[in-house]
Amino acid sequence: SLGGSAVTLGEIGTYLFILFTVSMTGKGIQMTSYIPQYSTSLGYALEVGGSLTSAIMIGNFTAKFLYGIVCDWLGAWKSVQVFLVIIGTSFLLLSLFGGVLPVMYIACVLLGFSYMSGLGLSMVAVELFDKDRFETQYSRNSMFGTIVTTPLPYIVSYVFDKTGSFRLIFMAYAFMMFLAVVLISLRNRFGVIKQTS
Repeated sequence: SLGGSAVTLGEIGTYLFILFTVSMTGKGIQMTSYIPQYSTSLGYALEVGGSLTSAIMIGNFTAKFLYGIVCDWLGAWKSVQVFLVIIGTSFLLLSLFGGVLPVMYIACVLLGFSYMSGLGLSMVAVELFDKDRFETQYSRNSMFGTIVTTPLPYIVSYVFDKTGSFRLIFMAYAFMMFLAVVLISLRNRFGVIKQTS
């Protein structure tokens, strides 16, 4: 239980949060490796795939600079939601505007924000659990997230082999990212958040 309380909707929401946000941001990180294949499937040269990967790294650097500022301003929960919206938007742009190269570059910069998922999870865990339980709970949550995301590359490869396109994959990822944002909002509204001192 959280803070010694009985099992509540808030606690159930906590683990729904862990399931969705860890797996969703994990999807973002894993999908970065598919961007060169995505660009070549649209008919672009290999060099374009490399430059799109560079755009992802620019997003990664930008996210590292911005995350602390955003978290201080909005708090851990809302900052994670902001980053999930950014990552979800990147997938939405990639699904709807594949073939529009300037939009693809913008989407890849936004996709680079997915590398901050681990930091977001750690900061939320600090708020959820007592300080003496943080290390144990965070390691368990990280392991859980790894287990959840393990089959994703196989699913992505299977869907691409069947459809010949990443569009359906990106649409599904965008939907799940936005669903994670909704779940966090519901948890924050109806759950009991343990604030550490």
